[in-house]
Amino acid sequence: MKNLFQIFEENLEIMQKLIGENNYDGCSSVSTDLITVSVMSDFPDGVLIGEVFEGVFDQVAPLFQAFDLNDEVQSMLKKQIGDQVALVGKSIKDENKATLYDALRNIRNIATQLQFKCYKTMKQKPESESTRTLRLRRRA
Repeated sequence: MKNLFQIFEENLEIMQKLIGENNYDGCSSVSTDLITVSVMSDFPDGVLIGEVFEGVFDQVAPLFQAFDLNDEVQSMLKKQIGDQVALVGKSIKDENKATLYDALRNIRNIATQLQFKCYKTMKQKPESESTRTLRLRRRA
């Protein structure tokens, strides 16, 4: 039977593969699984990790549908988020809470910076259902 840390390691590897494919919806699903296993295992750090990841990926994924993200932006996002996910995995192994906090803060900041950039400077794709949803969320 796998232990909790093996489950996290495997899921973070899956997440990095999905990030490489710009599949942030898939990353959100993996994040939800991490939350579930963390709650069932009474692992509060895992709940925090999963919740931060889920929030980030739930907000980044629709940006790909709503905005024209050029290759440079996509490549930068893959690298930055991928690096932080790797750092989370390393911090779990090393039991380094300071590094864990830094990585979670950084990934949240990366996503927020992208959102700001999209909403303020990027061209939206023709309005689709996802664009209307994003617009309505910002008003709420």
